[in-house]
Amino acid sequence: MKSSNLHQNRPVMESDELLFELLKNNDEAAFEKLYLKYYDSLVRYVGMSIQDKYYSEEIVQEFFMQLWMKKSYLKIQHSVSSYLYRSIRNKILNHFRDQSTYQKYFLLTDVPDIYYDTSGMEIIEHNELERKVTHLIRKMPERCREVYVLNRQKRFSIRKTAQILSRPVNTVDKQVRRAVSFLREHLAPVAN
Repeated sequence: MKSSNLHQNRPVMESDELLFELLKNNDEAAFEKLYLKYYDSLVRYVGMSIQDKYYSEEIVQEFFMQLWMKKSYLKIQHSVSSYLYRSIRNKILNHFRDQSTYQKYFLLTDVPDIYYDTSGMEIIEHNELERKVTHLIRKMPERCREVYVLNRQKRFSIRKTAQILSRPVNTVDKQVRRAVSFLREHLAPVAN
């Protein structure tokens, strides 16, 4: 990595602003110092909203990765600290927005209940669809099937499902998505 002129004038205790300027000039050491200085406090900050250590760490790590990738385009109007916390707050909001979209996506895969005032044909179609879904669930890979049954049929949260199966939350999340995708793929011809 190239050494910049800023290296020559580096004080022993670097300010955040100086570290940020060095970061913008591809200085990995400056990036590492900012990362080490703010990582734990940003994870705690995210954790106050999300209350899941795994996701909190993932959000902060993803943020720092994006910070490194976009470093040359960044402009700070106030302090580095306020920039980092404001950016992380936006990441938290994005997380909740994505979770909301994700939940709506899963709600679309539920087989609707037959409530009242239905024709005999609707009941037959519903029963046929239920049989098809049950058959497809049996054809799913075992791990996806376990996750799907706990999360979608028994209505356990992703976190609770992960706890029951002793799997990472992220893994369970991906397995549920795979299971839903599998059902959608195989049920699409039935719906048309």
